[in-house]
Amino acid sequence: MLQDLLNGFSRLVSLVKGAQAAATLTGSYVDAREIEGPVYALVGTGNATGSPSAQSAVFTLLEADDSSGTNSQAVALQSDAITLTADLLSGRIRGVLTKPFVAVKCVLSFTSGTSPKTDVYGVIEGTKKRV
Repeated sequence: MLQDLLNGFSRLVSLVKGAQAAATLTGSYVDAREIEGPVYALVGTGNATGSPSAQSAVFTLLEADDSSGTNSQAVALQSDAITLTADLLSGRIRGVLTKPFVAVKCVLSFTSGTSPKTDVYGVIEGTKKRV
């Protein structure tokens, strides 16, 4: 029997930020209670503007008791935090949740340049619980 792959998979947008200067960015806490097993965060950067000589976007995951981030803490990662150091890069983080809500966190920094900025994103993915 062919399984329905689309309905067995959950994708939740946590972080979508256009043209961001150096900052610590925390995405929305999304409800991950429908996901069983590990969660994955697909993260990435866009083209930097302002001609920086270097850039860094360090992505991690946070978890919390509710969508406002109550009692937030770092997620136990089963892979390393991801550091992206160039334009148009992406990567994936894997973690195990102990709380029902999860968010993508990005620490964005630049070296030199004229008011450098870049886009960043983070999407939470995982297998839906079976009923």
